[in-house]
Amino acid sequence: MPSMVPKRVVDDIRFRCDIADVIGSYLNLQKAGGSFKALCPFHKEKTPSFHVNPQRQIFHCFGCGAGGDVFRFVMLHESVDFPGALRLLAQRAGVRLELEEGAGTDSSHKDQLYSIHHEIAEFFQRCLKTMKEAASARAYLQKRRLSDQIVESFGIGYAPDRWNAMEGWAGRKKMDMDLLEEAGLVLRSDKPSAKSPWYDRFRNRIMFPIKDEQGRVIAFSGRALETDDKTAKYVNSPETPLFHKSRVLYAIDKARKAIVEAREAILCEGQIDVIRCHEAGFINAVASQGTAFTEDHARVIRRYADSVIIMFDADTAGQDAAVKAAGLFMESGLAVRVASLPEDEDPDSFILKRGADGFRSIIGQAASAVQFQIRVLSERDNVRNEAGLMRTARAVLQTIGRSPNAVQRAHLVQEASERLNIPPSALQDDLRRSLRQTRRAEAGISEPEGGQGQADVVPPEELEICVHLARAIDVPAAIDIVARYLPLDKFSDPLARTLVQAILHAVETGRDFQDILRDTDSPSGELDAFVARVLMAPLKLRSAEVSPEIAVKDLVITMWKKTFERERSALPESESDRCAQLTYHLNRLKARNWEDAAAIIESEMAV
Repeated sequence: MPSMVPKRVVDDIRFRCDIADVIGSYLNLQKAGGSFKALCPFHKEKTPSFHVNPQRQIFHCFGCGAGGDVFRFVMLHESVDFPGALRLLAQRAGVRLELEEGAGTDSSHKDQLYSIHHEIAEFFQRCLKTMKEAASARAYLQKRRLSDQIVESFGIGYAPDRWNAMEGWAGRKKMDMDLLEEAGLVLRSDKPSAKSPWYDRFRNRIMFPIKDEQGRVIAFSGRALETDDKTAKYVNSPETPLFHKSRVLYAIDKARKAIVEAREAILCEGQIDVIRCHEAGFINAVASQGTAFTEDHARVIRRYADSVIIMFDADTAGQDAAVKAAGLFMESGLAVRVASLPEDEDPDSFILKRGADGFRSIIGQAASAVQFQIRVLSERDNVRNEAGLMRTARAVLQTIGRSPNAVQRAHLVQEASERLNIPPSALQDDLRRSLRQTRRAEAGISEPEGGQGQADVVPPEELEICVHLARAIDVPAAIDIVARYLPLDKFSDPLARTLVQAILHAVETGRDFQDILRDTDSPSGELDAFVARVLMAPLKLRSAEVSPEIAVKDLVITMWKKTFERERSALPESESDRCAQLTYHLNRLKARNWEDAAAIIESEMAV
């Protein structure tokens, strides 16, 4: 929760914004008993699996795992961060966002930078439309067959061929030049003889405004109209408080809803490629901003999509970049396909020649990352000889090994086996060896962020005990059993462990456990979604027929049995006495007699 907004204000907004009313303004909710249901907006489905519980003020999709409170829904649906959701819901509730003392300075400063970028973008657009010297810029755009409508839609402009256009603009606006320098629009001159200490970063360039996910201009990319050995073809804004190029995707503000609907993003190399894709109807296209794709870019895409199509140039550099990007996106849990354009073509030129149908055909023929990599490597190396085959297989397995998903790895291994004519078992052996080496080298690296992956692999007994504790918060006997007989380190899943810890802390302090969790949730929303899943999960039939205390005792026994089984399987043969003891414990626990089980657990905890 942002420290600049007092907690009482956030709670007031949450109280005023009933989750059913808010979600009902976005979706067609249907009454279903004491809750509501709808088609999930976060994945494609034909049967409603998205549920809203007005009593608990949470939502949860049993199909894709998305879930949380009213803030989380707005964050996901509007593709904004928590402060953005807070602002939207505050406007809806008619609540003034009161800042804590000393917290408004940074926010006010960023607002000034946003305002400057917005006004400068409009200035560049006016220059393109009205200035005589912009004739060459207008001619360039016509030559590239960019219509007035698409130029207007993407806010394309022109930076005058002057050294002090920004200083003149700032003078008319009575704007501090230090702010323009911080925004990356001007630089300081190091020449003592200069008439002004400032000069423009962008001169005689086609200007492409760069926007964040909320559609705010945060930077610019300038394409030179006249290039020579001393003039860079593209100049981008530097890193600023608003702009971090490793996190920004060009046209994400226009593409994000289409990406959510398609569950797939098209990744291009350049801005005009993206613009041409949008013009042709492929509005789920985006590009990186003057840099190779990064882990942060993958996290952004992962919030909206399950898969990506990489659409890079067909030259050697483009092929290598596509393979590298494929591994990066696979590492973030995304399915990856690579579309191959004809030689010397890019999305812009291809669509102009072959139209939307031709481009759609190319997308339909996109190959998996492994198929593409094998084709590229086979063109460069002789895979018919042993050395070439080994080199190709090694490179492909390195790519496959970047995927954290066992199903995806198995599928790609099968594809590699068919195309390289190598038995799958041989590739699996080499892959396992490679993964072991990688895991040793990267010990301590956590799983990639995004989605509901953690929630899907929670051991069933840990999920069930979370369900019981969340519902038995007012049953001291059930809570006490867990506090006394089930140390937190017995929970293998970090989300389950965090939730149980919060519930126990809530009982001790008298606070609401959801309030405690709101202070610890990560930006990815995994914990938020897991809690929603727990609160809306039905009890298993046997558990529903007994008291919470008995159900929790049964689950504690199950978790200790699994602990003993794991320890016994890992013991060396020399530890025969401990192995016998564990076998004795397991046999006694099978009877599920709580008095015997409690004695065994207490003896183990005392060691």
